[in-house]
Amino acid sequence: MTSTEIVSKNKIVEYIVMHAPLLESIFWLLGQTETRLDFGHDCLITLTLLVNFEKDRPNDCAVRLSLLDDHLTLNGYSQVNTSTNIFTNV
Repeated sequence: MTSTEIVSKNKIVEYIVMHAPLLESIFWLLGQTETRLDFGHDCLITLTLLVNFEKDRPNDCAVRLSLLDDHLTLNGYSQVNTSTNIFTNV
């Protein structure tokens, strides 16, 4: 593991953000009804963190999310219930 005081300088986190299969997996989870019901809220939180990873330069996640043209994924993205309490799964 590597550790730095500035999280955007962490090479492991940078690799995770720039790694395409992670984003494809999140998009697939949002595109499927069954998985969206179970993991949709977590997918949105993860996407939010990944998009805001580096504010000083555009990152791959923000660019790929802005260019996303899969209607099932975009529709699933809009149907995630964000009003659920995060402590209900504990």
